[in-house]
Parts: sequence; structure tokens; C-alpha cells
Amino acid sequence: MSLFTGREELEDRFGQQRVLDLFDDERSGGLTTAGLARLNERCSEADEIVIGALIHKGWSRDELRGLSRDRQLRRAASQIAMQLGGERRAEFTNDQGRPIWDEAGERARKFLSSFARGEQRSRLEDSVGKNDSLRGRVSESTPRTIFGRDPADPNDLYGDGRGF
Repeated sequence: MSLFTGREELEDRFGQQRVLDLFDDERSGGLTTAGLARLNERCSEADEIVIGALIHKGWSRDELRGLSRDRQLRRAASQIAMQLGGERRAEFTNDQGRPIWDEAGERARKFLSSFARGEQRSRLEDSVGKNDSLRGRVSESTPRTIFGRDPADPNDLYGDGRGF
């Protein structure tokens, strides 16, 4: 089950017919087991995108679980899930040949970037915790930059000949 979005969320936000348009490949008028699996996969991918945009950029995994109730983040995940679903359907493209949900997904990604920087805030921060990046804290799990590695050796990660 997805953390930020799912079938119910998509149908509430965009309507059952739009969800069926993207995920009912069999044109049965409802979601079959295969259609539901496609929808769940896109929702999981959208969750991974949301988590990837925010994790270690001021938010921990526990805080993200708490933020999963935030309407802004749920909307962003839902827009991304619809974008991902639309990418598989050639009949749902605009005049430039791009998926019709592409713009909504790109807006959602820009919002997530802004949220990670603390420009956008959540009403849940009082209960979940504040974005650490706003307090000047840096994640210790952020990889450090490695200097002096041998450019001819892709396995020289540490600059001293050690590989993986």
C-alpha cells in the first residue's frame, strides 16, 4: 500500500472516469486485477518520487510517515501517479505529443523541490517536526564529495585505489 496516494485518493481528486481512462486497458468499465495492479504500481512509484525528493533534505522517514496526511504532498503524489499512468497511453497526449498529465506531474515535482527547501510548509509540522534544513542542520547520511579519484578507473571511489 502506498503512503501518499492510492486508488481512492486518485478517484477523489480526478474522478473515477479519468482513473479508468488511464488504467482500464481491458475497457471493462471497472478496474480488473491487472488494472488495479497497474494503478498500484504507479502509486508506489509516485510515493518513491515523493520520498526521494524529501528524504535527507530536512525530513526523516518517521517524519515523512507523519507528513503522509498532508494534503499538499498527497496532491503532488497523486499528480505524479496520474502522470506516470498517462505515459503508457499514447491516446492521451496533447498537441505537442506529450502526455496530458505531464504538466501536472512537473508542477508536483517543482512543488516537492520547493517543499524540500522549506519554501513551502506543512500545517502538520507542529506535530511531525520542523524541516531540519530550516534550522541549518545537514543530514549526516549525505555522501561527502570525493576528490582525487583516478578518472581512468571507475572503481576508484576513494582516490586511493580502493574499489567498492
